[in-house]
Amino acid sequence: MRLTATVPATSANLGPGFDCFGLALDLCNEVALDTGAEPGVTWEGEGADELPTDGTDLVSRAMAETAARFERIVPPASIHGRNRIPLERGLGSSAAAAVAGVALADAALALGLDRTTILEIAAGLEGHPDNAAAAVFGGFTIVVDEGVVARFDPDPELRPALFVPADIAISTEAARRAL
Repeated sequence: MRLTATVPATSANLGPGFDCFGLALDLCNEVALDTGAEPGVTWEGEGADELPTDGTDLVSRAMAETAARFERIVPPASIHGRNRIPLERGLGSSAAAAVAGVALADAALALGLDRTTILEIAAGLEGHPDNAAAAVFGGFTIVVDEGVVARFDPDPELRPALFVPADIAISTEAARRAL
């Protein structure tokens, strides 16, 4: 079985919506799960040299956590990520990884999870429901908690401009401490 999860980058903490407004962007990571291939984890693109390949990455952990919640086991598989979202640059790369892992486990195990449950699991792992909500639901989201999300279609004329520093990375935890 070969499955692919495509998950968008997100921008959160927009304007007055600190920890509740999120926006999905047209920049996506793709993560493929192949149960017919040699088990292992590989990456290409953004962060390929930095991300673990021993199964401790966030995609693998999200898959394992999802399976464990439903007393299931993810079958041995190859995981290959094509990352376009820069790491530690404020574009929700962790949320995208968590959502991809939950979605892949859901599909591989035929769990039939709804988007609210996917959000709950991903946000629990990643810690930020604003980014995770936009990654799961797309569009512009307002999240009160993992169970209450409003989704809106942004005006089609909206064209976000992203300024991504090439040589400065900061984890979400460090950025929150600085705030």
